[in-house]
Amino acid sequence: MHRIFPLSLIILCLFDAAIVRAAPRNIILIIGDGFDDQHVTMGRNYLAGISGQLGLDTMPFRAAIQIETIDDDGQP
Repeated sequence: MHRIFPLSLIILCLFDAAIVRAAPRNIILIIGDGFDDQHVTMGRNYLAGISGQLGLDTMPFRAAIQIETIDDDGQP
């Protein structure tokens, strides 16, 4: 019984390694409605310190947009 555990652990590790090397199949789009750079900075300062990094900071792409409403004359 003790010999089965290490063998099963090795098989699981090899199986996990094959999954890690597989090409990504999906994309996750995160839309943080009302989540601006000020919120990211506050979270970073709280969780990682002023010179720390969050997982969000390591993402290859990040964008922000601003939507404003205007009246019929085009005035904000």
